[in-house]
Amino acid sequence: MYRYVVQSPLQVLMALEARDQQGRGHDHQLVVLWPAAKTSWSSIGDVLDESDWTEVVDGGPAGLRGQVFRTRLVRRLARRPADHLFIGDYLSPYMRHLALAQPQGTVHLIDDGRGTVNTHLLRTNPKAPQPRADTRRWSRRVVLWLLQLRNDRVPALDYFTIFDLDVSPPDTITPNELKRLRSAVSTIEVVDEHLFLGSSFSERGMMAEDHYLALVRAVAEGSTLPLRYRPHRDENRTKLAVISGFGIEVCDPSATVELALVQSGRLPAQVSSFFSSASYTLWRLFGDRIDVGSYALEASDFIPGWFTTGNGLPTLQEQTKGALRVEPIPGRQLDPSVIEPGLQSSGQ
Repeated sequence: MYRYVVQSPLQVLMALEARDQQGRGHDHQLVVLWPAAKTSWSSIGDVLDESDWTEVVDGGPAGLRGQVFRTRLVRRLARRPADHLFIGDYLSPYMRHLALAQPQGTVHLIDDGRGTVNTHLLRTNPKAPQPRADTRRWSRRVVLWLLQLRNDRVPALDYFTIFDLDVSPPDTITPNELKRLRSAVSTIEVVDEHLFLGSSFSERGMMAEDHYLALVRAVAEGSTLPLRYRPHRDENRTKLAVISGFGIEVCDPSATVELALVQSGRLPAQVSSFFSSASYTLWRLFGDRIDVGSYALEASDFIPGWFTTGNGLPTLQEQTKGALRVEPIPGRQLDPSVIEPGLQSSGQ
């Protein structure tokens, strides 16, 4: 039996890719650990079709009220290890507990954008700064101890991934070929449109909302193509109403952008963001049919303490072999410090 444990819309989508690549002649169990935010619940519902799976297990919502139920479920599943376990978040205490209950070498990490890259950084250099420092807080350790969830390092991990990672043994790579999504790509029409992928920087306290809105407006005014704004699922409606007031069309954020574009039958000629790991997935899916890129942000755009070099741009530049277009916010000069030395933007 193949077990897939997920907690985001993209993880559901990548679990489907893994299931199809493994073959339908097996039992495929999907365990959904619903996130706390109701917007994320609905986004997962847009992607989830129970008929795709032999069994769908409802893991219950996050939060204090759901932790006891979720912990009991995870312990019960751990007593019945699957032949292959696929997890969406290596740092989730529930998924880690299940992974540590598996026989060595049968744990696979499915893609979840930056989460995959962060896990790789953590496992290749455990002494480096942790990608998600909150998982190392004493309060989190106390919760794990009270719930009696195991939190050790998983001995071996197989990355089912679209990323070109250099792993250290005993970790391995299984290429995610995106066969399910790619099967519909050849019939998609490219249209003269600029799709901008929104970010929840202000909702997460990383950037002042007024400043974020000013940056979006500058991008729209500097675009040579009609711009449509696709919100991140955590963006608030008040902010989106302001963006709409700029004369920018705000899209329906249902499903994931990868699935939404495939299902729409229309590809925007240009896709941009301030930073989105979806840029890499779209680049892998649609190749040279569309122009995928990013607007470079600077430390001064963020609340002090939140900015990381290029907000992840060097990693995406490296992964796309420099094909990711990086350009300055309209009206600015490009700060070369946000791009790793030696990697050139295709727009320069």
